[in-house]
Amino acid sequence: MADVRISLDPWKPNPTPVPQKWLDLIDMLERRTIGMQHEYVLGVRLDAHGVGDLLRSWGSPLHIVLAGFLQEYDKTFLLTNAMPGMDEVVEHINEANRYKNYIDDENLPPLLTPPYKDLGALLIAMATYYQVFVRRCQQRW
Repeated sequence: MADVRISLDPWKPNPTPVPQKWLDLIDMLERRTIGMQHEYVLGVRLDAHGVGDLLRSWGSPLHIVLAGFLQEYDKTFLLTNAMPGMDEVVEHINEANRYKNYIDDENLPPLLTPPYKDLGALLIAMATYYQVFVRRCQQRW
């Protein structure tokens, strides 16, 4: 008889490692946008860095994590950076914006009916709204 042991320890994902060159780009963009107008979601300033960190902590694929971090920046500017995979990152951002518009407009069928064009973009949109709800709860206390 085989010795089978079942672990009841909760599963914890491994955070997604982000290459230093991407972290440098994110840091540079954050410094450049100090004092500039930012995107707001439900009256709360978008915390793209928080969204990226959340997606990273969930072990999401790298391009999804990067799209979370970079979603508030100008897509044309992002595409002028010669970073490998930037096209894919921008495509995820575009699709995430579409899903965020569905949420804003309360257009639920595209959000609740598979198949999804870009499941990673839906995850970015959901993480964005999760961050907004967390910030709104913090503001109330």
